[in-house]
Amino acid sequence: MLEIEKFHKQEYGVLPEITVIHGGSFHILGELCDFLNLPTLSVSVNLPLYLCLSPRKDSGYRFYDPVLQESRRSTFSGLKFKKEDRWANYLKAAIYSFLKYGLDLKGLNVSVFSGIPHNCGIDSGVAMFFCMGFALKNLYVPEMSNENFYSVLREGCDNFMSFHFSSADFCKFMGGREGCFVLTNPKDKSWEKIPVSGDEMIVLTDSGLSFLSSKSEIELRENKCSIAFSKFKKVLPGVSPEDYTPDIISESGVVLSEEERRAVLYIIREIQAVKEGGAALQKSDLAGFSKVINNSHQGLRDLFEISCPEVDWLVRRVQELEGTSCSRLIGRGLRGCTFSMIKKEVFDIYMEKLDEYERIFGFHPAIYRVKTSDSIKII
Repeated sequence: MLEIEKFHKQEYGVLPEITVIHGGSFHILGELCDFLNLPTLSVSVNLPLYLCLSPRKDSGYRFYDPVLQESRRSTFSGLKFKKEDRWANYLKAAIYSFLKYGLDLKGLNVSVFSGIPHNCGIDSGVAMFFCMGFALKNLYVPEMSNENFYSVLREGCDNFMSFHFSSADFCKFMGGREGCFVLTNPKDKSWEKIPVSGDEMIVLTDSGLSFLSSKSEIELRENKCSIAFSKFKKVLPGVSPEDYTPDIISESGVVLSEEERRAVLYIIREIQAVKEGGAALQKSDLAGFSKVINNSHQGLRDLFEISCPEVDWLVRRVQELEGTSCSRLIGRGLRGCTFSMIKKEVFDIYMEKLDEYERIFGFHPAIYRVKTSDSIKII
């Protein structure tokens, strides 16, 4: 019996009827382009979140987190967002989604156990929401199509509480598999698995900065990009954003401020980076893939302007290592976490450099050596 199932039985007196595990998922390339509903390159890793669910005989909803040693509760009639419920709001949002769909959900016992570190660039709240939705779907409506499942989840995302959940996010949650990266296709809610192999280790480095950028700052820049691309579509109605080149900024006649021009240029380059990075992986061209990743971080730093000296220092130390090592900021720029692929034989050199980082900046970095994993499954 899994530890989470033992906690569930201790709390509620019954074993769970369904247990779901989600490997922590994140986008490697293309995350900031999702307003265009275009592909991303993503991966799921072995930083798991577990969720257990069992029906109740009454109409109460009970939520339990044994790590935080916290319990929350709600009812069918009182299901609403409450700031003080924090993590439980994500679970309630998924329940709300299926209630709006028409599912007659009586009482539920829910336990969650997260192994996702707080500042590693993976959104554990959204992962919790998705796991809850996945458990409800498979327990009550297993025949539901992916398209309908996405639509149901959007209901909770849009109307119960405000958090970012895109088509690309849906694809990365559904499509991740051990030994693979995922090329998402948000337009039709599909994905392509790209097998990866070699001596490179996947390393997540938490810079120690609690927040790199504010959510409102990132959203403002994304909104400006969205408005700019809508202008391009008006003057170039037959051209897809996937076919834009940097020259389109000057050739289209669209007037942009310097800040907007740099951000739009980054988005155009990032769209191409997803294609090039996916193609390189499909050919097992790790040198080509590393070049794409390193250039993408340079764009985040110089064009989209959401990096910082601490993160840039960590990225450069990886890029200086021998072999096909690469590194880039992840997590929409909200937290200072980097994704790196490092040759096993030079990993110890990177670890030695982190002592210097702490002396220079005064922050203690956290390192997570991870492997690819299935994104979500029933166990």
